[in-house]
Amino acid sequence: MYKFGKDESMKSLPADNIHQRLCDLRNGTGKSQKEVADELNIQASVLSRIERGETKSVSHDLIIKLTLIL
Repeated sequence: MYKFGKDESMKSLPADNIHQRLCDLRNGTGKSQKEVADELNIQASVLSRIERGETKSVSHDLIIKLTLIL
């Protein structure tokens, strides 16, 4: 699981690394992609594409829900 250093914040995260951070957070909870996807009311394949960085855009609402679940 990723932990912010004392001089880091979400603002400093490069956009191209966000998908990996989300994957790390989910793995840190021990939840499967299916479990998290079910909580978000999306298909596990959609979450998988998000975590691999294969989506062109992800809604702010979905990212907020995802971070609240994790």
